[in-house]
Amino acid sequence: MLYLTEEQHLTILENFMGLARTAKSTPVHSSGLPYTSLMVCFLMHHLAASESLRSLYKSAGPDWFPRTVGFAIVRPMFEIDVTAHFISQQPIERAQRFIDFHDVLRYNHMLAVKQHRSSSKPSWNESLNFLWEQEYAENESQIVENFERVKMSFMQEGQNRKTKAIRNWSGLTLKEMARAVDHVEAYDVFYSDLSSYTHADVHLADSFLKIGDSDRSWSMKAHEGDFAFVVQYALSFFECFLTLFGSQFNTWKPSDVSACWALPGSN
Repeated sequence: MLYLTEEQHLTILENFMGLARTAKSTPVHSSGLPYTSLMVCFLMHHLAASESLRSLYKSAGPDWFPRTVGFAIVRPMFEIDVTAHFISQQPIERAQRFIDFHDVLRYNHMLAVKQHRSSSKPSWNESLNFLWEQEYAENESQIVENFERVKMSFMQEGQNRKTKAIRNWSGLTLKEMARAVDHVEAYDVFYSDLSSYTHADVHLADSFLKIGDSDRSWSMKAHEGDFAFVVQYALSFFECFLTLFGSQFNTWKPSDVSACWALPGSN
């Protein structure tokens, strides 16, 4: 088995970023502008996440790279990869559905802000009222109208044949979507590990605990290989998404994606 250094992991990540940046003039997909727009936005997020990892490594170095922050950056890369694959199965219908759910999210957020504007916590009260005045006070009727237009698309039959609102755009859990696009292994292992950190369970706390032979201490210093560990996940998700993107828009071949793993001087 070949073991790579932190710098070699960084080089491969930069190779993926370089390939992604060649998609400067992505053609509109035959499924339409909504699908094209979503896929380009997903590509941009992968680039932004990768650039964030690169910047963190350059500023902190391998000895102080914050693994917990790195995992928080990488986790959405998997969610995007699964979502993109799922949408690509029915690009016209699912892209529009994904976009329409924006009106549901904004409506629900507006209701929550409105409900809690009278919070007894001074700082929350101030923030909520500021948010209401800036975002919702003058737009409430339009937000309600937009929600009414799409809401029936996001209802499903529950117990006793009563309809209820679904909690996300697809009506499926992320694991169900992962199963539908043959990503269930990555969900069960990689995504589960990432979620352990972003949900702040004991794994997050353990990242700062150093146990010696006779004592223990707490430090923000990285464990050996933390950057490589984080980037391995990022590379896996980035590669999968780039392969999909290339197949959808003919921007590059699978062999171009595979070539990103090549290091200087390798055969």
